[in-house]
Amino acid sequence: MENGGDAHGFFLLNSNAMDVVLQPGPALTWRTIGGILDFYVFLGPDPGSVIEQYVDVIGHPAMPIYWALGYHLCRWGYKTSNATWEVVKTMRNNGIPQDPGISSTQPEGSYWPFDEGLKRGVFIKDAEGKTLIGKVREDLRYDISCMLTFNLLGIPLVGADICGFSEEPQEELCVRWTQLGAFYPFARNHNSLDMEDPTVFSPLARTAMKQALLLRYSFFPFLYTLFHHAHVKGHTVARPLMFEFPKDIETYGIDRQFLWGRSLLVTPVLEPRVDHVDGYFPEGLWYDYYTEPKLTLWVSSGQPLHLVSALSDDGSASGDLFWDDGETIDTYETNQYTYVVFNISQNVMTSHVLHSDQEGSFITIDSTSFYGVREKPSRVLVNSKEVPFLYRDNQVRSGVLGKVILIPVAVFKGSFYL
Repeated sequence: MENGGDAHGFFLLNSNAMDVVLQPGPALTWRTIGGILDFYVFLGPDPGSVIEQYVDVIGHPAMPIYWALGYHLCRWGYKTSNATWEVVKTMRNNGIPQDPGISSTQPEGSYWPFDEGLKRGVFIKDAEGKTLIGKVREDLRYDISCMLTFNLLGIPLVGADICGFSEEPQEELCVRWTQLGAFYPFARNHNSLDMEDPTVFSPLARTAMKQALLLRYSFFPFLYTLFHHAHVKGHTVARPLMFEFPKDIETYGIDRQFLWGRSLLVTPVLEPRVDHVDGYFPEGLWYDYYTEPKLTLWVSSGQPLHLVSALSDDGSASGDLFWDDGETIDTYETNQYTYVVFNISQNVMTSHVLHSDQEGSFITIDSTSFYGVREKPSRVLVNSKEVPFLYRDNQVRSGVLGKVILIPVAVFKGSFYL
């Protein structure tokens, strides 16, 4: 980062072993034992552009399939298929969403990737030269730093093992970890023998974890679109605040908050025994998502979508949606996708289908919410027809606005008039 918010990057591409030393300058020193030295300078001029230029060199990340964005429950040690099914049924009975359930019951020495990794010595080692085994991390803040670092390196589908791999986590830690992990690009509860799944905790804890995970599922279309931009343009999915506010030096050192895309700010609770959190809001208009009227949060492929629009000071907003069948590989490259752009200006929202295929014909939007409508409209028109609506005039608090208009509609393309 440079004074004024400009950014540039430097990349040494070399396959030989090397040391990288951070000096107090601040400066970095690279020492390599040999090999070809390919140097790249990325001119930016902003942090996001630097990452795009870097990813153009190393290659763009693959597009994940849709269900891979779900909550993964994985354990090394489910003894039988019946035991695995019991966990699945218990999760369903508690209303906790889950996509893949993974069991690893191979005896020691039978998992080839791990065995080969040990043979080649590729794993991180401790001071005694033993393979380092991950444990429960009490400081969740480091998870955020690691997640953001991987996104900067062009690896967006990443997330720590929710609730930790080994050692028994306390209930509060597992709840807070799940609430944070619901906003990992890759959300997986992964643990070892005799560890517990979310259903074994208290009813209050189960409810908190369920709400966090259902919230994640409600953002699936948004998250899927972010992965599309990562795949095609080299964007980050989870990103530091400074990426969107490079001129605000207060954002440079923030590692307890992060963004999904350009404008969804996540401020998790990371400390034990607290029920509040202090966060930084960069200059702009911010809305509390939880002023949203009560809606069904379960969103998956094939179900109607709920569109949320957050208006700027001048009443404008924009967004987009990438959609495909969620399973086929390389749908963008083979033109098997739908791409829609939404724009709001002067109390009118329009949607434009820039590319479509058969799968896109199944998309419907059955309701939409507008944050920041300062006065109650006298009427609302959808495709020139008047429709009913709800208006909530919440109070402004801590610089976060909460005025929301909810419009139940059944439309995919067209216009809204407020």
